[in-house]
Formats: sequence, structure tokens, C-alpha cells
Amino acid sequence: MSFDIQYVQYQDIIPVKRVGLISGYYPAVFDVYGTDFSSVSSVLLNGRESKEYIILSNTRLVAQMPNSIADAPLREVTVLSQGFTATERSL
Repeated sequence: MSFDIQYVQYQDIIPVKRVGLISGYYPAVFDVYGTDFSSVSSVLLNGRESKEYIILSNTRLVAQMPNSIADAPLREVTVLSQGFTATERSL
């Protein structure tokens, strides 16, 4: 007998202040600046999870556009935190 355990995990959205394109990469790589990247759990580009991202500092990270949407223009960047503080920025 097998069974699945399901759970809900809430996450906070970390505010993003600025995004820039780093030239010379395909799929595209973006330079992302925000307020506190110390507890990043994932980065979403156009709603899709970026499998490749590197946190460079507490306020800067770089993230690569997912292969599945490599040719799409960037419209949205969402940085999620593994922490949860139950605020209006919680997801």
C-alpha cells in the first residue's frame, strides 16, 4: 500500500528593483537587483522556474531564461524566498 502526503508551502515574494540583460548568452541571462536575496528558493522568469541562477550578493543575482521559453521576451521576474512572514507579499 502506498500513499502520497500533500502539503502547502507558502513563500514570500522578494521585491525586485532592477533587471538588466547580460549580453552574449543564449538562452538569455539577466542581472537582477533586489532588496534581500539571502533566502532565495527560486527565480521565475515569465512564470517559469529558472533552473540556473546564482546569488552574487545580498542584493544581486543572475538568472538564465528557461530553455522552454528561450526566445520569449522577458516580461516578468519573480524571486521567491524560502521564508514566510505572512505579509501582502506572500504567495
